[in-house]
Amino acid sequence: MKAAVTISLCISVVLLIAACSVASAGLADNKSEATVAAVNQPDADAIALAVLSDKVVVRARETFADAVLKQVGINTEDGRQVFRFTDEAATQVIPITVASDSSAADQWQVHIGVSPLTGRPRPGMLLHDLKIGPSSVVETATKYWEGCNVTGLGLGGEGSKLVWHVFCGLPRGVVRGSVDGRTRVFTPSNAPPSRIPPTEEPKRHKKQ
Repeated sequence: MKAAVTISLCISVVLLIAACSVASAGLADNKSEATVAAVNQPDADAIALAVLSDKVVVRARETFADAVLKQVGINTEDGRQVFRFTDEAATQVIPITVASDSSAADQWQVHIGVSPLTGRPRPGMLLHDLKIGPSSVVETATKYWEGCNVTGLGLGGEGSKLVWHVFCGLPRGVVRGSVDGRTRVFTPSNAPPSRIPPTEEPKRHKKQ
């Protein structure tokens, strides 16, 4: 079993020695800044998710004019995406299920009800600040837990403080972790697997 470590994709800043010329220092700084800027560019599917969320918000506000986005859930098997909204006072929840990025708005499934999201008014999420997309989150989890199968993926948070929550199935149970939506830092949970598979029933020996 791998030891628990925190996977960070932050760029290290290279310090120049005093003997370097001013021109060399300028070139090195420019390279470092360009590298940081490249890493901070959002993933293509993060951009796509933000664009789709703008469209889904319009649909949600046909039901509640003050609809606020609170969560996004992604089914990694069939690609379905569930955008969960509440009204501003958090008295009702509005889940909107989108089968695929290309599905028409009149094909989206809209429901109204209650959930743990109700009763706690708080700011909604700003997905245009999201840097890491779902495919990168899945890749990070499956690299850390080698051979695991991602069984759940969700995005939550407030404002630009966005966090992915990923659940991964292993023979010993389901493990989980989180990925910062802006910095890309992965943090595995210290909790034990949430589901322990049943042990195999001992084989009965035939009587002689």
